[in-house]
Amino acid sequence: MNIAVIHNSALLRQFIIDVMEEHGHSVQVASSNPQMLIQNAEKNKIDIAVLGDNLSTPDEKELSLWCSGRRIGSVLLTNGRTSPGILPDMPHNLSISLPKPDPGEMNDSKSRNNFFSVLNSLYEKCVNSELQSKSSDNAGPAEHNSRRIENIKVELIVIASSTGGPNALKAFFGNLPAGFNIPIAVVQHLEAGHEDNLAKWLSQSASYAVRIAKDGDVPEKNTAVIATQGLHLIIREGRYYYEDSAKVNFQKPAADKLFFSAAGEYKAAVIGIVLTGMGADGGAGAAEIVRRGGYTIVQDESTSTVFGMPKAAIERNGASVILPLDKIAPHLVSETERRNSGNG
Repeated sequence: MNIAVIHNSALLRQFIIDVMEEHGHSVQVASSNPQMLIQNAEKNKIDIAVLGDNLSTPDEKELSLWCSGRRIGSVLLTNGRTSPGILPDMPHNLSISLPKPDPGEMNDSKSRNNFFSVLNSLYEKCVNSELQSKSSDNAGPAEHNSRRIENIKVELIVIASSTGGPNALKAFFGNLPAGFNIPIAVVQHLEAGHEDNLAKWLSQSASYAVRIAKDGDVPEKNTAVIATQGLHLIIREGRYYYEDSAKVNFQKPAADKLFFSAAGEYKAAVIGIVLTGMGADGGAGAAEIVRRGGYTIVQDESTSTVFGMPKAAIERNGASVILPLDKIAPHLVSETERRNSGNG
């Protein structure tokens, strides 16, 4: 979820930045100038705009209308203690009003979580609205997601793994045939300094070149990159970048950061894979990929060293298919060949 905050209060802008980072998301635009949203919405793939009242040209109502026309959700923060509500006269019902948090609420964890929940609910509504629009433009809204993406070429594969992950990754790469060359990005939780050895070890059994991702890298065919430890790996505007922001799911790098950025960048053209691992990292990101129209493969319990991460993806409706480890690579190859064969 990519957020823009257009508000005159620097304190409130920082509050929203902090709340979003706590939940694994990012604020792409933070300013008191409404023009910054208009100039950067497409470039930064803004999903939700949080607006203050008493904005300059355009004002908050004009800006909400502008957002609605592009299926960007907007939240107007108002003075007073009214309940959240839908703003009238806005297309698609993607604009809501919300009481502005007071300083006490800004430091209260329950209030911070509630604030995020409102934004997340609106975001899901925006994604559903976008998918419904695309469905009506194509084969109709009743078609299942897998049918909608059938003819969309796969351009990137993202993988999450943790406890038991190195062996799972070695088996996965070993099962990929020569000639399968879609770019792959991996977040594997490791002790710092072990990434290079992992890349070299995986390369021994892979038809891919496996190396550490570098800031500014372009995804390359026949190349898998592994995130360095201590920084979040994301993808933006067709390049890999590192972010030095707060831990997500107690992890840095966090697979959720990579998955969310890939979902926003590639939508239905990305496939996410969640392998064995402790905790919940990758679960929300897998659900995000599915919500954006993409496809996910999740390792089953019987072959997982620890079922925490795959379970989190399944519980969040982030699993398009659940498979034993030895079936994941063959299924991935079949899925991508089916979709890419007629797309050049």
